[in-house]
Amino acid sequence: MSKINSIFPMKIHPILFALLLSAPAMAQPLPNPRTGAALPTPPAQGNAVGDFKSGPKTGMAVRDGALSVVSSGNDPIFYSSGLPPMRGPYFIEFRMNSNLLGPMEIYWKTAKTPDFSGANKVSVGNEKPFDGKYRMYLIDLPESASDPLTQIRFDPGSGPGEALFEFIRIRSVTGKIWKEWKATN
Repeated sequence: MSKINSIFPMKIHPILFALLLSAPAMAQPLPNPRTGAALPTPPAQGNAVGDFKSGPKTGMAVRDGALSVVSSGNDPIFYSSGLPPMRGPYFIEFRMNSNLLGPMEIYWKTAKTPDFSGANKVSVGNEKPFDGKYRMYLIDLPESASDPLTQIRFDPGSGPGEALFEFIRIRSVTGKIWKEWKATN
């Protein structure tokens, strides 16, 4: 029995084996998008970009026309205060590209509920990784968010990786944009 057969006790057809050895480019595995090898150098953690501030083990920077949120831990967060006085119901609209594991969670505070909690949270996605492609999201905040928002927080996933946001908007149900963040502002 050859050494390869002792490691892999399955039969490998000799012609297939010869092809794999003669054309190694064909046998190259695809890069694993979850390794983090292609991530940019993480920006400083706990920094600010525009109105947003990042939490621990999360850094932010503007890259390729988007807000880059890079996580080196298990709970990336970034948040914004200074929201204009507005009364809900609200929609959160954003365009995101992410390789983080899901789900993404969005939390909010109001004057009546001054803490981030599970009662003031919506989830986007599931436990699988986001697919690394730009997607549009329109999130309907529930009635508990109808009071004026004082702060909004994004937990773009779990684990290390990067999420890119081209824009984030808070809209009224009539379509009025109350607040908009772009990588250029």
